Amino acid sequence: MLRDCRKTQDYFERYLREQETRIVRFSKKLEELVSDQKPLPKIQQCHRFLSSLMHDKFYAQYSLGCEKSLLMQTFQAYLLHVQTQGSLTYQEVLDTLSLAVLFQVDLKSTLPAAYIPQDALLQTLYSYQNGRTEDAPEDSKLLFPDTTSVFMETLQEKRSAEDLREYIQSQWYEDNKESAWFDSDKRTDDTYCGYWCFEGAAVALIRKFERNTFSNCRFFPVDML
Repeated sequence: MLRDCRKTQDYFERYLREQETRIVRFSKKLEELVSDQKPLPKIQQCHRFLSSLMHDKFYAQYSLGCEKSLLMQTFQAYLLHVQTQGSLTYQEVLDTLSLAVLFQVDLKSTLPAAYIPQDALLQTLYSYQNGRTEDAPEDSKLLFPDTTSVFMETLQEKRSAEDLREYIQSQWYEDNKESAWFDSDKRTDDTYCGYWCFEGAAVALIRKFERNTFSNCRFFPVDML
């Protein structure tokens, strides 16, 4: 059943067909680069393109209403590329760690420690294991407090499930207005794949919050809990 409220089922089905065409094209290009023993930076760049395509495919599949088993397959394919693209942005690390928590994937095998910036939220998510997290190092601070402080404070048990819900429902989207995906549903280039706060869901899972608390909460991927 369609989870997104901004686009139609036909839109997402078309989006995914076109995305798959792009993935096939770049996958063939990657095979050629590897076969021809091209320089590593070129190969890593191709992995970067593919990880981005897989990332957006995952979001679109969730928006469309795909089952968690299919989402897991896409996430695993995404990991193959994100692990070998050479470097990651902060948002790529946050997305990867959040989804790894939600899928119960071993974080230490997901990304090497060297990929994790010295950021309190990322370090805490990365430490998640066997249902609990370790405290971030004392000198670890938030690199982007304007958009992540609520999540960190929730992990520190300074905020409740209701606080997290209210933030995601009312403020999370506007706090990300500098992101490339902001207002993408209003564009004519069909780049919209869904607005989902997977980091919020990861925090909720770690805190063992009740799923019902987030029912009908905009932007919260409740089916991942």
